[in-house]
Amino acid sequence: MKTIYLFIFVLIVLLFVGGPGYESHRIVTNIWDYGHVVLFFGLTSIFLSFKPLNNFKEIYIFLTILSLSLFLGLLIEIIQLLVERSFDLFDVLNDVYGAMIGYLISRYRTLILSVFQKRIIILLTVFLVVLSLSSLIKVIFDEYYMRLEFPVLADFESPFELTRWDTHLTSLKKSKIHVKNHQYSIRAIFYPGEFSDITLQHFVRDWSNYKKIVFSLYVEKQRTIELKIYDEAHIKNDYRYNDRFNKVIVLQSGWNDISLPLSEIINAPENRKMNITNIKSFSLFLTGVTKPVYLFLDSLMLK
Repeated sequence: MKTIYLFIFVLIVLLFVGGPGYESHRIVTNIWDYGHVVLFFGLTSIFLSFKPLNNFKEIYIFLTILSLSLFLGLLIEIIQLLVERSFDLFDVLNDVYGAMIGYLISRYRTLILSVFQKRIIILLTVFLVVLSLSSLIKVIFDEYYMRLEFPVLADFESPFELTRWDTHLTSLKKSKIHVKNHQYSIRAIFYPGEFSDITLQHFVRDWSNYKKIVFSLYVEKQRTIELKIYDEAHIKNDYRYNDRFNKVIVLQSGWNDISLPLSEIINAPENRKMNITNIKSFSLFLTGVTKPVYLFLDSLMLK
C-alpha cells in the first residue's frame, strides 16, 4: 500500500513540475497527459477501499466520486495556472474518465453482481478506457499515415491531420469551399492580435532528398503573409530571428502557388547552415491583425 501512495504522490507532483514542452513529440505529450487517468484511477481505488463507505447507498458513492473528480480536476487546472502551466478541460475530462474506470473496476471486484451486471461493467470499463485513449489513438494513426503519404506534408485528406498543427489567435477547419487538389483544403482564420499564426508542428523532418517545398494559398484580396521555417538548432539558439528562414509572401486574390528552393532555406540562418535533416517547424503568420483574415491552404509538399 505504501508503494501505491508513493506512486500517487509522484503523479500529483508531476502535475505541477516537469513534463513535455512545446517542441515535444505529440505521442509523448499524449502519454504524459494520460497520467491524469492513472492518477484519478488510483485516487478512486484508495477512496473506495475505506470500509465506512459500505454504509452508504451505491448511488451516493457514485455521485460523490463523480463530483469529487470534477471538483479536484478543475482545482488542479486552476492551481496549474498559478505555476505558469496551462488550463486544459481535456485534462479534467481525463480525470473523470480515470475516476469512473476506478469506480467500475472496484465495484466489479467488491460487489456481489449478476453475470449480466458484470458484463455491463466490463463493457462500460472498456468503453471508458478506449474513450480516454482516443486522443493517443488518433495521434498514432496520423503518425502512421503521415509517413505513408510523405513527401506530402499536408493535404488535409486524412481524418486526423489537424492534430499536426498548432495555432495562436487562429482557428483551423477542413473546407470544401476553396480547394486546389482532391477534396479538402484547410481554412485558417487569423484573429485580431499582435501575432497570429498556424504552425505545422508534426511532420517527417528529414527533407534532404528533395529540392523544393511547394504549397498553395487562397485569399479573397491581395495581402502579404509571412513564413518561417526552422530546425532544432534554432531552438537551442533561443529562436533568434536571423537564425531561421523568413520570407514575406505577397498574395494575389485567388489561388497562389508558392515554390521555394530548399537551398534558399538551408542558407537562410546567419553564420550557419540549416540542418535540412531535422526541420522542426513550418509556420505562416500575420502581425497586427485588426479584423479576422480568412486564408485557405492546400497541397503542402516537398518535390
